[in-house]
Amino acid sequence: MLLRSLLTDEVTFPLRLSVTAPTAAELTDSFEAVREWTAALTAMPHVRIEWREVRHRVHGLQRLPRQVWIDSLDDALTVLGKRRDAERLTQLADRTRMTIPSVLPWLARFPLQAIELAEHWSALLAVVRWVIEHPRPGIYFRQVDVAGIHSKFIEAHRAVLSDLLNLALPTDAIALDQIGVSQFARRFGFLDKPARIRFRVLDQRIRILPGPVCPDIA
Repeated sequence: MLLRSLLTDEVTFPLRLSVTAPTAAELTDSFEAVREWTAALTAMPHVRIEWREVRHRVHGLQRLPRQVWIDSLDDALTVLGKRRDAERLTQLADRTRMTIPSVLPWLARFPLQAIELAEHWSALLAVVRWVIEHPRPGIYFRQVDVAGIHSKFIEAHRAVLSDLLNLALPTDAIALDQIGVSQFARRFGFLDKPARIRFRVLDQRIRILPGPVCPDIA
């Protein structure tokens, strides 16, 4: 959610964290544990604590957290150790905004998957750009004329490419009735691999082809 907020206004700051303060019974039974918990919370960087004072019948006046706040997205990313991921996602978003801004909603929806695909993102955008320029091309994947792109790359990333193309293409360039990864080629107007039928002739009297009796044919 925090990474997503880099691209949306889903999380607003300052952000209040849910903290359950110890009860009077816990102060009595586990006073040292409560002190350690309070000390650890106080030592956390990038958080702001609102305190309240309570008077305990055994331990006297005690200061306990009332609310804990994180004041900025930058602080939150630091606390969670996500600054590097945030930098990668920001770079991906900047690159996408400059090339195909219509697919930015996918980055906002799947930030973690986008970060995992960071090394392939430029290639994915290149394929999407090519399809935008050649809608429903009527060719095989291997014929896509993008430097460094081969058919195996497209086949391996059909699910992501399908999501991106759904956002980038006009509806008249999509066969909306073709649904699912297995229908990717038909959905976006590529030629599908030819279907092969394999059979074996069992009757020795039938000679379809010259050669061995009862051949195995595809």
